Amino acid sequence: MPKLRTIHFKEHEHLTDIFFPVEVQNSAEFQGMKFASNISHCVVAPTLNKVLGYRTDDYRLALNEEFIMPVYERLVGIFGDNIRTNVKSFDDRQFYVELAVESSYFEITKDDAVCPMITLQNSYDGGIKQSYALSYYRKICSNGLHGFSEEYSVKVRHSKGNQEIDFEPLFKDLEKVETRIDVFKELTERRLLPDELDTLVSYVNQANHLKFPKSNLDTVAEIATNEAQELAVELNPWIAYNAFNNVLNHGKSRLFPQDKVKIDKNILDTVREFSKTLVH
Repeated sequence: MPKLRTIHFKEHEHLTDIFFPVEVQNSAEFQGMKFASNISHCVVAPTLNKVLGYRTDDYRLALNEEFIMPVYERLVGIFGDNIRTNVKSFDDRQFYVELAVESSYFEITKDDAVCPMITLQNSYDGGIKQSYALSYYRKICSNGLHGFSEEYSVKVRHSKGNQEIDFEPLFKDLEKVETRIDVFKELTERRLLPDELDTLVSYVNQANHLKFPKSNLDTVAEIATNEAQELAVELNPWIAYNAFNNVLNHGKSRLFPQDKVKIDKNILDTVREFSKTLVH
């Protein structure tokens, strides 16, 4: 079996680390080079002396700073400076930013709370769409719960003629975020026995449509059990979901963040349906 190739992302301490100059240059400007007929422009980072991508004439370059800073500054204006940032990039061409509102936690159960988090994605190679989503960050541990839902996300292709992203729906949803966490609270209402957790893990392992990395599944039960003991509560579907989320986001995999979003949503839906079958 071939060795699993882990995708390595660069972690950044500051938002400004991904605000380096980028420009689109006509491919004809590259002397001594020939390009395929559909490649009319190149995305270049002059200070890095690096070509980041090859684009067609209809490509629209969306700069990280112009995309991210208006959202960050508006969050600071509403909630103050207590915004936790997590910034990472892939090969200086794909970018993933999390802005967690740590001054606005909502309790799921005792000593277990989540805060709203805005995630933003952009690329200079067209590999991912420019997008934002409203999700959640969990305070109880460092796994960084992402409670994604497609109704909160907006994506725009890097094409000329597309309008700039409208952030107003995002901030309107942010005002109602407390009502959105009921789906998490429901998962705490039923007890989950160890053998039932094993059944759930086995189902995820066999359900190929969920696309959960199978190499990470063997730690889910252990993580869930340890967390229940740490919180001094009975094992429940909420803790099980977080265990899946933990290994999905921190285990070795070849998945990009946008892939994990889809898988996480499917896992949440699966755990919710499974919890309805529990009788205790």
